[in-house]
Amino acid sequence: MDHAKRAGSYDRHIGSRIRLARTAHEISQEELARKLGISFQQVQKYELGSNRISASRLFVVAGILQQPITYFFEGMDQPLDQQHPADSSPVRRKRRERPRKQVIQVLERLLAEETAE
Repeated sequence: MDHAKRAGSYDRHIGSRIRLARTAHEISQEELARKLGISFQQVQKYELGSNRISASRLFVVAGILQQPITYFFEGMDQPLDQQHPADSSPVRRKRRERPRKQVIQVLERLLAEETAE
């Protein structure tokens, strides 16, 4: 793989990790953009890897998303086709727990309605 293609895959990897952390914290692209002082389109370009994020901006993103800077590079030592999306990082666990919480809340509402009748 030549350097240009590899650099693009790194940008996509970092961008996908930004998106993963952002969605796990239930922050919209617009909200992240506002906190960074940029447009949501720019956030979108970072997440897609079409624009490269600077080290200083990535440092700020890490702070906003409450992740260590190393989080964005995790899995980068593996070829992209061998990376497993279901890793056990805290962000992934939180993301998996969110739908469970929503299901529990729905079930609790249904139970409350049923007992109220």
